[in-house]
Amino acid sequence: MSAGVEIDTAAISAAMGRLAAGIDSGSTATALEQARRTADTLRARIPVRTGRLVSTVDTVDVPNGAGVTYGAGLPYARYIAHRTGALEDLGSSAAQEFAGAELEMARRECGRL
Repeated sequence: MSAGVEIDTAAISAAMGRLAAGIDSGSTATALEQARRTADTLRARIPVRTGRLVSTVDTVDVPNGAGVTYGAGLPYARYIAHRTGALEDLGSSAAQEFAGAELEMARRECGRL
């Protein structure tokens, strides 16, 4: 006598597709939100005389994420960044915040299954 078992994986395959799509779009949104927070923090740390330097801080779309612009070729941008330490400080803290936000977004997506 022989017995067989048939397992239908269609539901799990569909759920994994939805999870992947949700994480993909959620990751892009999370990256943009982190870039906005980082840009806002950077703007607050830049000393303002004329406003030219602070006006160069913006968020931009980059492949698979988002970024923050700074300096736009202004000759004193590097000096100000070095003097304030703003770019160096923000780089490490933004990466840590983004990692935490990504993990939380992935947890939310898993909870939707």
